[in-house]
Amino acid sequence: MSRSGKTKAPVVADRGPTGKRDPAARRGASTALAVLAVCLVAAIAYLPAMTAPFVFDDVPSIVDNVSIRQAWPPFDALRPPKRSAFAGRPVVNYSFAVNGAVARLAGWPALVDGTSPDAVLPYHLGNLLLHLCSGALVFGIVRRTLVKQRYSERWAASAFPVALGVTMVWLVHPIQTEAVLYTTQRTELLVGACYLAALYAWIRAWDASGSRAAIAWRIGAVLACLVGMGSKEVMVTAPLVIVLYDRAFRVDSWRALAGRRDGRVWWYGLLAATGIWRVALSAGTSRNGTAGFATGIHWYEYLYSQGWAIPRYLRLMVWPNDLVIDYGVRPLHEAWAALGLVALGVCVAAVLVAWRRADRWGWCAFLGSWFFLILAPSSSVVPITTEIAAERRVYLPLLAVVMLTAIGGDALWTRLRRATPRAERPGHPVAVLMAAASAFLLVATFERGRTYRDPEALWGDAVAKVPENPRALEALGVLMANESPPRLSDADSLFARAGALDSSSVSPLYERALVALAEHRGADARAMLEQVVRRQPDYPNAAGVLGQLVDQSGRPDLAVPLLRQAVAAQPSAQLDHELGVAYLGLGRTDDALGALRTAVALDSSPPSELSFLGSVLAESGHPAEAIAALERALAMEPQNLRHAARLAVAYAAAGRSADARQMANAVVERSAGNPSVLPLAARALMMTNDAAGAARVLALADSLAPNTPDVLLALGDARAALGDRASAAQLYRRALSLRPDDSQAKAKLGKLAGPTDAGRGPPHA
Repeated sequence: MSRSGKTKAPVVADRGPTGKRDPAARRGASTALAVLAVCLVAAIAYLPAMTAPFVFDDVPSIVDNVSIRQAWPPFDALRPPKRSAFAGRPVVNYSFAVNGAVARLAGWPALVDGTSPDAVLPYHLGNLLLHLCSGALVFGIVRRTLVKQRYSERWAASAFPVALGVTMVWLVHPIQTEAVLYTTQRTELLVGACYLAALYAWIRAWDASGSRAAIAWRIGAVLACLVGMGSKEVMVTAPLVIVLYDRAFRVDSWRALAGRRDGRVWWYGLLAATGIWRVALSAGTSRNGTAGFATGIHWYEYLYSQGWAIPRYLRLMVWPNDLVIDYGVRPLHEAWAALGLVALGVCVAAVLVAWRRADRWGWCAFLGSWFFLILAPSSSVVPITTEIAAERRVYLPLLAVVMLTAIGGDALWTRLRRATPRAERPGHPVAVLMAAASAFLLVATFERGRTYRDPEALWGDAVAKVPENPRALEALGVLMANESPPRLSDADSLFARAGALDSSSVSPLYERALVALAEHRGADARAMLEQVVRRQPDYPNAAGVLGQLVDQSGRPDLAVPLLRQAVAAQPSAQLDHELGVAYLGLGRTDDALGALRTAVALDSSPPSELSFLGSVLAESGHPAEAIAALERALAMEPQNLRHAARLAVAYAAAGRSADARQMANAVVERSAGNPSVLPLAARALMMTNDAAGAARVLALADSLAPNTPDVLLALGDARAALGDRASAAQLYRRALSLRPDDSQAKAKLGKLAGPTDAGRGPPHA
């Protein structure tokens, strides 16, 4: 009630005292709907590739990355594997862990090999969502800048349509496809989102209505910077870009910027301080081997190559008809790259001159700085050995080119109007032109996305456009080798071409070794792998594959050092499992258990790993631990009879005879003519002194798979335990006829029949 006794109309958040909807609220709602519509239209451009299989680094970085298997607790996910694309980028690694957790909650299939459309969809959607969120931030930054900038009053009136047009072009430009559709490049998307979020929050702090709101927005900018520092190295330039933005659009001079009494300079310091985390991450990661001045590429070679790369990016921004997913690692020596360097030097000088006349050319000064500063960490003098050029590097710099185009279009339009003042030209043509360009770019991006759906077409396109790129040849060869049926000869030819182009790389030789293995040319494969390990001992997987090959040839003594070397270089569940198997071949059970336990600790999701560990534990006197592992494996795969049979043996080893017999009999009943699990069930029965039951099961196994030496020996043991020595001797002789050098069969026969019978040897066929 008011003092006059009349009741006031309630004031709702978006309504005035009269109950009518507030015009500002209506504008806000319409703006949000417009941005949402732009994002939805932009999403159409990327739809064809949402079920595209993973490519290139996606498999080792996502599919094989055990650190992203769970999002909580976050400790493992915040420690990316060394030598991975996410090394030193914990925020990106954790984002994939969250992505996987959300996918599991939504019921999507487990990510196994990176080829199932349903399994890869959540990760593509995660990238697309990040891209669209960045688009919304672009709109907010551009619109607020156009409204508040100090250079032309015309822009404030048309800020909304121009910001929408710029956002749409930036979202659907085909050069963005690599960052969005090459899933591992979420590194670029995340750092881009943080970069834009930091700048947007800083702009909102300028426009805040009170000091508390301003402080809250500045804290948001600092947090965005901090998260970005954990995403990618390019974030180190964000604090400087924010300072330059303030000078270009908010204050009249550097002195005025430094002399403000709102504590802004201290906030600049906090923004810069977030870079300490980036420095610490870079210093503590193995990425130091792929970027820096001691990586095998001279700084001047790399800089010279950028004289070719950056002009190419600019050309692709104007006419994106020649996109390539990979440019290789070799420095370029084309003569005309020198012209590119000269042109870039002129542009940098022009940007510096523009800063001296910022009151008039502030737009150009800031946008030029945006372009060159964001490219500087990856496209200047610091060599990156993994790639000489990459289109995803211009994910954010593209915005500067689009905005400069809009400004140039406005300047041209203004001159035309002045030249013909009588002509009626309503509206702002820049927004219309941006919309028309967006339609063309959307179609081009849609078609590029269709290429991503066929990895062979994607890499074939790269080979056609950059034929001297050995990595593209190798990637295409890997795809051919993994086809069904595999095209091994074609793949080997591509690997040979790649090796001829880059004789310093052992990667093509490693791939040729895998082809030789697939063609059952073990000797050739071993010779190639030995050469790979000799030339590059830490080459991923080479020592491990060689170790497995050597172990399979019956030399676990030679395999163990190779497998230990492989595990030390790149720990993995598979390598530790193979090391455990090799240790078993040497009779080093304790070492084998250590390796097998490590394999399960690294990745306990495959039930087969738990089952094998449980089997070894049961045989080595650890029945309680064996039962725990085997019960977990059986719970994960209730229909797997091998897990059940091994569990029966573990029960018997633990003295739980009733459980062992029950489990063994259940295995026999469910075996449905499958003889592979029957010997294990019979072993469990023998361990519980049920020789008759064991003999019955082994006789069934012998009838299903006759002339299996191990089955014959086990059946002979059961017959001997039942007192049927003649049948046991006959079974031992059968086994010995099949495997004449079997010392175990000879010993059993000698113990059973005495010296005379033992010397008879196997009967003639």
